[in-house]
Amino acid sequence: MYGVSTEGRREIIGIYVGQGGESATEWGRCLEDLKSRGLQDVLHICSDGLAGLKEVISAAFPLSSIHRCIVHKMRNCMRLIDDKDSREVIRDLKGIYTAVNENQARQRLEDFGSKWNGKYDCIVNLWEKDWTELMGSMNLGVELRKITYTTNAIENLNREIRRVTKTKGGWTSEKSLLIQLHLSLERKAKSWNKKVRGWAAIQRELIEAYGERFTKHLN
Repeated sequence: MYGVSTEGRREIIGIYVGQGGESATEWGRCLEDLKSRGLQDVLHICSDGLAGLKEVISAAFPLSSIHRCIVHKMRNCMRLIDDKDSREVIRDLKGIYTAVNENQARQRLEDFGSKWNGKYDCIVNLWEKDWTELMGSMNLGVELRKITYTTNAIENLNREIRRVTKTKGGWTSEKSLLIQLHLSLERKAKSWNKKVRGWAAIQRELIEAYGERFTKHLN
């Protein structure tokens, strides 16, 4: 798991060995472990569309706002777009997730549906299906939305983990695997353990959006 601290530092907050495939139950186990280790609050979570994940997040951190990864949604949409339409459709979809508020985003989705009526209704349905989660960051400021609209940061980290594990035949224990991953990630720390750019502006937006929930953790 990968997050940003109240000081604006990107940090790995947990490495977990799966118990046989990704599931919401597994993520629930990880979240409960983080709570037992002292994690008090998570302001905002960006996730993919794993079934049941929203429910386990809400159970562990009921005050957290949850946002569906826009990049995942766009990838799913792009599979359905004809090559000759791709540039125009992508531009129209970008207008939805970069809207200033949810009302404007809703209007742009309706405009998209009218413009491409009969051809890309399936894309409108994809957005409608996950609308609440896709709009999860609309109450955040512009700078905050830039760092929370996608799960790309954790996916980049996962690529490094896969690079390590795919070259090995096996480990004598779960502990030995975790030790190797820890050492490898420490060696690459400069690529992930860095402060978020423009943190002062983001802090102001965090204070406006979350108030004391954020400020009480500042030194």
